[in-house]
Amino acid sequence: VWDLVEQKYSKELEAQLKEADSIIDRQAADIRRLEAEAAQARALRMELQGTRATLETLRVSALDSAAQSDSDLRQEIMALRFSLADVEMDRVQLRSQVEALNARLQAAQE
Repeated sequence: VWDLVEQKYSKELEAQLKEADSIIDRQAADIRRLEAEAAQARALRMELQGTRATLETLRVSALDSAAQSDSDLRQEIMALRFSLADVEMDRVQLRSQVEALNARLQAAQE
């Protein structure tokens, strides 16, 4: 009788062990899948950090370029203002000379 009981429990234990092995195998596969996903997430994070650094470099470069352009434009505007002032002075001088010539012409005609 004990042999029959032992065989029955032995078969039940074997079935339970097979079920436990199957659960362990599935959990091990899940762990490997999660580890692979974690590695992929780390790689994506590194790529994102590189992209972020590149974007920051481009932003700083664009700001520097804009500041330089702004500075260049300010210098050009100042140069144009000086040039305009010179032209205005020349115009005033020419008007004065024309008026003097007109006065001389009138005096000569009289």
